Amino acid sequence: MYTVIIKNKIRRFSLEEKILKLKKRNYKNAEKILKKSKQEIKYLSNDFLMDRKICLSIKCDKIIAALETDPEKRGKEMYSIGFSYSLLGKSRTAKKYYISAAKNGNIRAVNALGVISVNEGKYDLALKFLEHAVKLKYNPALNSLGFLYFKMKKYNLSEKYYKESIESEPKDFGEKFYKSEAMCNLGILYEKQGMDEPAVQYYKMGIEYNKHPRSMVHLGKFYQSKEKLDLAKKYYQMAINEDYKPAEYLLKRLKNETLNIKMHI
Repeated sequence: MYTVIIKNKIRRFSLEEKILKLKKRNYKNAEKILKKSKQEIKYLSNDFLMDRKICLSIKCDKIIAALETDPEKRGKEMYSIGFSYSLLGKSRTAKKYYISAAKNGNIRAVNALGVISVNEGKYDLALKFLEHAVKLKYNPALNSLGFLYFKMKKYNLSEKYYKESIESEPKDFGEKFYKSEAMCNLGILYEKQGMDEPAVQYYKMGIEYNKHPRSMVHLGKFYQSKEKLDLAKKYYQMAINEDYKPAEYLLKRLKNETLNIKMHI
């Protein structure tokens, strides 16, 4: 009976899948899911199993032992928890779970640790993580390597890895998302270098390929910088329709600026 109970808890706790369904940056709902899932977290960790007495009190020590001998399952669950905390902006907590997941052979966690290292400015460490992930054929790490080299201002290498990511064949929804991220990121790289035409091309590619809202926002920003305000509003609204919260602020600010200009004419 207890085996069924715990298996059901694990099934309901597919956090990565749930969070992805929340659309982009819907942090409030993500927080609710995490709060509801606190009990489940206690059953799924080895390195972070803080309260073994609770588990023993419902006679599930054998199930815990089984989970501890299944690295693939534990790695997947630890990655899901880390991914959820990452979406909430709690990178230190996310990092703990990613480390646990990586120890159990979860390659997505290795990529995530690489990205965290980039954001922390630890470029040598990031390179080790990401090159390892690429060696193990994890395609999203190509986009992450492009991001690392962009931060290092090695733009030729950044372009190379973004293009490799775009040319890769996605295996699932997550890889498809990161492929569209690479399209947007390549657009950002070209725009930074003053190459407007290819920048617009790759922003639009991200939109057409996967309705990528960050591409919509960056295309909106591009048109706003060129004072093509109707087009800017169009792409901000497209991102809002995809539940991308930052676009709401950008569109509101643009409308206010337009109104102020009209009032002073």
